[in-house]
Amino acid sequence: MPLIHETGFYCARRLLHWPLLYENAHWLHHSNFNNGPWSGLSMHPIEHINHCFTIMLFFLIPSHPIRMKNLASRVGLGPAQRHPRFHRVVVGKEARMNTSYFAHYLHRRYFEVNYSDGMAPLDKWFGSSHDCTLEADAAMKNRMKEIRLRRRTCGPTEIARDLNVVE
Repeated sequence: MPLIHETGFYCARRLLHWPLLYENAHWLHHSNFNNGPWSGLSMHPIEHINHCFTIMLFFLIPSHPIRMKNLASRVGLGPAQRHPRFHRVVVGKEARMNTSYFAHYLHRRYFEVNYSDGMAPLDKWFGSSHDCTLEADAAMKNRMKEIRLRRRTCGPTEIARDLNVVE
């Protein structure tokens, strides 16, 4: 169940960062810089529909209804949990522990990294992982530079050809 949620969440968020959907819907969610539980629920209606898409998978995957209810509660309450006002618990001078949603904190900070919550290694597999190290920061900057350069120099046909969509 967590893997289904994580995969669906990753795909939904990648879709929301597609320029057309980002400019028309997801920008509202990222415009809340005062991070808190209510900012997690502050979404455009298109984003709410997209966010709940993983629940629809249970119409394709045979499963007990209690599993769908479990996932629905996770999807419904998740935004409030993923937007705490802190990203790290500090105990004493040396002991530090990242909260479970540190990856999402970095997504809110850098926008184009950590589309999943880190339970499944999807961001590592697709090159969008950021763990707050200098190496990850350099990789993110290089990836963003390549994306901007590609958008400037290629038209839609060239990008589709590169992605093997058009022959």
